[in-house]
Amino acid sequence: MTDSTSLSSICFSGSFPPEIMDEISDKIDDTPTLKACTLVCHDWLARARTNLFRIFTFPLSMPASDCVEFVEPLAKFESLVADMKSSRLSPSLSVIVRHLIVKFSGFDKSHDHPAAVQVVSQLPFDNLQSLVFEGWLTLKSSSSFEWPLLEKNPLLEQFTMTSLSCPTATFLQLCSKLAATQSALRCVTLDPIILRTWDVSFDISLPLTEHYPRLRSLSISAWHDGDTETSGPRTSFLGKRPGTVLGNLQPFRLPKLVDLELRIPTENYAPTLAKLRDALTVLPNLAHLSLEMRYNPNGEGLEIFRNYFLREIDDLLTNSDTANFERLTLRLPTLSDWHKIPNEDETLRQSLPRTNRRGWLDVKWY
Repeated sequence: MTDSTSLSSICFSGSFPPEIMDEISDKIDDTPTLKACTLVCHDWLARARTNLFRIFTFPLSMPASDCVEFVEPLAKFESLVADMKSSRLSPSLSVIVRHLIVKFSGFDKSHDHPAAVQVVSQLPFDNLQSLVFEGWLTLKSSSSFEWPLLEKNPLLEQFTMTSLSCPTATFLQLCSKLAATQSALRCVTLDPIILRTWDVSFDISLPLTEHYPRLRSLSISAWHDGDTETSGPRTSFLGKRPGTVLGNLQPFRLPKLVDLELRIPTENYAPTLAKLRDALTVLPNLAHLSLEMRYNPNGEGLEIFRNYFLREIDDLLTNSDTANFERLTLRLPTLSDWHKIPNEDETLRQSLPRTNRRGWLDVKWY
């Protein structure tokens, strides 16, 4: 029986087309099954391992007791990185990991954490297709922002960063580094980036967006929060620093952008409208604009939103030279005073009559 089984396995392995075997392995999307596949036989190992590590999450967490001092956790993570670099896996982790998620967990928002960036800079991956940073990370100095990981991955297509609190100069440094090193980028998401005023120095000669020839999707949520000692209303980033993102777009810089998503954190609509108006004139292929409201308006604010902001958006879209435009998406929070609008969806559509009549309008609640 044993000899018969062995012979059957050998015949199966020798006659079954390897490309079909690989195709089957590529369709498996759960970790336990992929782990099991690595143990079947030598022929299955390489492909199953590649799919097992294709999406890799690096959990950069900090215990509550170490929220300020990062010395001991840093040593542990550096040891982990060293183990990854010395691994004899074939193919190597640096090649097979295509989608990297770095999770910052347990970091104190009020303290600077350049050591966390230091750990990230040591990660050995150099064949990434997408890079995602999740969780709160605070950087108080532009000098903290040196990430060789970006330079080591020139074929990066998707970059996402959530919940970064940093000076304006650090944010511009990020934009500059992406622009200078990531010509293959197709999708960038920055949500939210809280810009503070710890320092203001920045080399304005550094590139910002001129090196994004393939960028098709841009999603932004950023605002100034003032100095850490100051409490007051947040000012919309789009109007406060127009030269950094929307105000600095040129036709030759983002010619392929088709999807623009803006998350609006305040009721200060005028600057946002002004910069959006400028942006639409230099985005010839824009097909989808998404506006997500990230605040809870009062009664008067609802009227201003309907009778001013939406009316202006309606005029802007129907009078602009956006020949390829297809859809405007309004995203409104469900658990908020937005539901005080009578006949919600219908009322919103009445505030955008021409956009709605052309079939462009899509209202979504989240």
